[in-house]
Amino acid sequence: RPDVPRVPGGWRGLLGGPVALATLIALRARAVVPSADLPAGPIVAWLGLVLAWAGLALRWWSFATLGDYFTFDLAATPDQPVIAHGPYRLVRHPSYLGVIAVVVGLAVARANAAGIAVAAAVARARAGDGPTLIEALTYRILGHSRGDLCVYRTREEEAAWAARDPIARYRDRLLDERALTAAD
Repeated sequence: RPDVPRVPGGWRGLLGGPVALATLIALRARAVVPSADLPAGPIVAWLGLVLAWAGLALRWWSFATLGDYFTFDLAATPDQPVIAHGPYRLVRHPSYLGVIAVVVGLAVARANAAGIAVAAAVARARAGDGPTLIEALTYRILGHSRGDLCVYRTREEEAAWAARDPIARYRDRLLDERALTAAD
């Protein structure tokens, strides 16, 4: 609408970059952080895709509900009413919630907890709820020094954590997918 005053940069400046980054991270997280893989399978992938499509549907429903008041740029007019029907009767910002559902749905479809955590953290920050601390638990396979005999932990504990080693798991995945050979 040409009669509506615009916010410089509009929604693209405020949401476009972070949403694109969160989507990229959500899609690539499985390759970058293979140790965060969730139990994968076709059901998990389909649930993620259903969530992503539901997010798109919610976003488009919110656009349709706004009608003439909808703009891609952040804009408001003095005569603009508060919309309280359609998806707006359920949630104040259904369009943003739709974007969040798309990003999280893609992360779930890729079956990686790191992608879901990053997508949720970005969505939380975009909603104005402040920063999020993402704790990534790691394990030191070797001791503190060459002379450290690691008497403070059991061999079973070390073996359990070694089985979860993201580098070894990623190597095995590349071998399984024939992206590498053992000689590489």
